[in-house]
Amino acid sequence: MYVRRIDGFWLEELMMRTVLWTLQIALAVLFTGAGVMKLVQSHAEYAADVAWAEHFTPVTLNLLGAAEVLGAIGLIVPAATRILPILTPIAASALAAIMAGAVIIHIGLGTLAEIPASAVVLLGCAFVALTRFGPYAVPARAPSPGRGAPEVTSAD
Repeated sequence: MYVRRIDGFWLEELMMRTVLWTLQIALAVLFTGAGVMKLVQSHAEYAADVAWAEHFTPVTLNLLGAAEVLGAIGLIVPAATRILPILTPIAASALAAIMAGAVIIHIGLGTLAEIPASAVVLLGCAFVALTRFGPYAVPARAPSPGRGAPEVTSAD
């Protein structure tokens, strides 16, 4: 495969990073919306919209919503600021675990029509986790001199 070099970046790497950021943003928007709905709506309102919710307590739904919102923040903020960027694939892994649980619950409840969407989101989270842990990990920001990092001086 022919790959062109553009300003020090391989085109393939640039494309992959663009795909990853687009996927991370899409997942963050999805989980923020889903999490906020679980946190804001009453149990009865949410159960009227989503059939599986009636099988869970209000506290469980609130905890799930909080986990989804925190996971959405973890998908974007650490990688964007490059402060503790290892938290991004950890957040993606946690969200993948939540979605694996969703698939299992849909199988158990017999709501088979919900499985494909949950599985696609699970695969998206797993893809972000694997690539951000691996070849496309976001490097941590280098500490600036005077803020905890020793200043390098030459011993002439």
